[in-house]
Amino acid sequence: LHWLEVGGNPDTTVADYSRMYDFTILGQYENLPEADELVLHPAHIAHGSGKPVIVVPKNNRARGQFGGHAIIAWDGMRAVTGAVAGALPLLRQASRITVITIENARVGTPLEGIDVKTMLARHGLDCEWRRLPQGDASVVQTLLAHCAEPDVDLLVMGANAHSRFDRAIVGSATEPMLDRIEVPILVSQ
Repeated sequence: LHWLEVGGNPDTTVADYSRMYDFTILGQYENLPEADELVLHPAHIAHGSGKPVIVVPKNNRARGQFGGHAIIAWDGMRAVTGAVAGALPLLRQASRITVITIENARVGTPLEGIDVKTMLARHGLDCEWRRLPQGDASVVQTLLAHCAEPDVDLLVMGANAHSRFDRAIVGSATEPMLDRIEVPILVSQ
């Protein structure tokens, strides 16, 4: 551990330095519009660094360790595969891993002959894979409900670092999850 004090754009500076570390750990802060240029944006940092970012929520209800239940929000896209790869040291500590796929139009096409269970099994990890219909709840609501289980210590998901314009048109589950989650969340791009 060592201390660095540098100046610059917060997201860019933290992303640049994050490249030299296994994880970047951030606290969850209020995002006040008048101070937006001073607030760290984990999805942008993950995108800029290519490394995993762990966000510890201000209302963290996890037990302070990653040895319990880990949930992976799996859509089969590039960002979540990077998040899972970055989370492997933490997933190895988990007593239980659940992969959740919410079947909607944004789920990637499965690859023939290999899936997330196989990928995790190559690392000696077993998981339960729940494929859920979209239903009436949003992706964020569904994930938050699963993360509310008492033994959940970690959520792993891909980070979509869209521009504000893209988020308004396309939408993203990353920022609403970061705003409302009560357990640590590992995001990666």
